[in-house]
Amino acid sequence: LISVLHFLSGIIFFLHRFSLRFGLLPLVFFMGGLAATLQFRYLGMTTAEIAGKTLQISVGSFTLLPVLLVGLLILYVINGTTQARNTFYGLIIVTAFAAFSQLFPTIYQALPGTFHMQIGINIPPPRIPLASAATLFSDMLVITIAYQAGSNLHRRSPSLPAVVLALMLALWTDALLFPIFAYTGSPNWLDQLPVNLLGKSISGIILAPAIIVYLIHAQKAFSTSATLPPRPVLE
Repeated sequence: LISVLHFLSGIIFFLHRFSLRFGLLPLVFFMGGLAATLQFRYLGMTTAEIAGKTLQISVGSFTLLPVLLVGLLILYVINGTTQARNTFYGLIIVTAFAAFSQLFPTIYQALPGTFHMQIGINIPPPRIPLASAATLFSDMLVITIAYQAGSNLHRRSPSLPAVVLALMLALWTDALLFPIFAYTGSPNWLDQLPVNLLGKSISGIILAPAIIVYLIHAQKAFSTSATLPPRPVLE
């Protein structure tokens, strides 16, 4: 987990640092790939025995999601609202398409006159990809609003405490909302909450020092940062 988080976040930092030379397109494409892969949660699904109960855990939600949020947070802090908003909209489109594409087999087989296919991969129930897309949308809203609110209260930009707070709040939002949206009513769904909270908290704690170090060094390279003036929380 630690090595994967550092590897993926390192790619984020590298692509952003060299955006001064190559532009932000490589970073945005990489983040779009993370967002699309994240929606196929069954590709990284594993089971764990916790307190005598068998729980399904998505490894991607503890690795891909935190790194994706780190990328969005860096864009918002360093590059400003416009770049972050455009990336936000792009990620929403990619996420929605990836989520909807998982419904194609179910929709196709429900049409009259079609034959039934035997598909060799796990197709999640429709509520799973829809819950994943809705939760990611909520996460990205929380991380931008929480950072700007904390930065304005701290009266400093970039505010490193606000960065850590925003990242953790977004991860906790995901840990709470996704099980509620995806598993409410299913057996042992409440057992998903503490596991998700613990896993997302660990991921955030691992990534927090890295993003702080990067932002400290990035301030020198991005001296014309658009984030220097205070911005409205709901800009």
